[in-house]
Amino acid sequence: MEYLKYIIFYIILITASSCEYNLIRFGWTDYSVDQRFEDSRRYNEEHPAQNLSIDTDEYTFTATSDYHLHTDSVFLPKFFDYINSSQSTFVALNGDLYNSKEEFADFAYSALTNGIKIPAYYTCGNHDEYFGWNLYYDRFGSSTYSFTVTTPNYKDLYIALETGSSTLGRGQYEWLLEVLSKRDEYRYCIIITHSNITYQGFQNGVFTQEETVVLYDLFAKNNVNMVISGHSHRENDVTIEGVRYVTTGAIKSGEFGTCFIKDSGVDFKFEDLE
Repeated sequence: MEYLKYIIFYIILITASSCEYNLIRFGWTDYSVDQRFEDSRRYNEEHPAQNLSIDTDEYTFTATSDYHLHTDSVFLPKFFDYINSSQSTFVALNGDLYNSKEEFADFAYSALTNGIKIPAYYTCGNHDEYFGWNLYYDRFGSSTYSFTVTTPNYKDLYIALETGSSTLGRGQYEWLLEVLSKRDEYRYCIIITHSNITYQGFQNGVFTQEETVVLYDLFAKNNVNMVISGHSHRENDVTIEGVRYVTTGAIKSGEFGTCFIKDSGVDFKFEDLE
């Protein structure tokens, strides 16, 4: 019996340390990252992401993450007032929109899609898929896609990556290589995702060191201008191999960011609703 106790302990420890598994379901999950990507890929074929055309070469967009919605939120009206009256061309909501349960997913979908009046682009976070990827997918659709913003003289590329389990997986990585192979056709390239690629101290769910090194190299070689993430609930701004990695704070605490697209380059400013 003593040995059995240790065996059970190690099974739980291994399960808890893996981002692809769910302790509630004791060691299995409905969808691996590759299966989630395949769902997104099929969704994109029937519902491609909205490309935007605007009449100025310089513009801004708002980047947010970590809403963690339940069935109410005191900050949402203030955020909606801000975003709908701002000069933002679009808003990126990069993960952890709600806290797992179906009723929370329903509330998030209704509140966000009715409250935001400008184009909105969503990606999936770890909380969104914790009790089932379909809670997110059935409401918000694809979590891996690209879209463009066309200005009078340029075209900018945006890539949304699904990193709810802190890995791209094989299929999504190969898709990313294909998209980046056309990077030279665009002025700027910005990646929007949930989990942090840069290490920010202890947190739940981080990329492996091996995958991080591969992505640093890939983004640098393909002249990615900025990678925007959330997840850690802590603002962070670091440049690695010429690529700027920005992490927004949790918007459930009123923290978000504004990205400025200019002829002279891409810049970012941390914002607060208070």
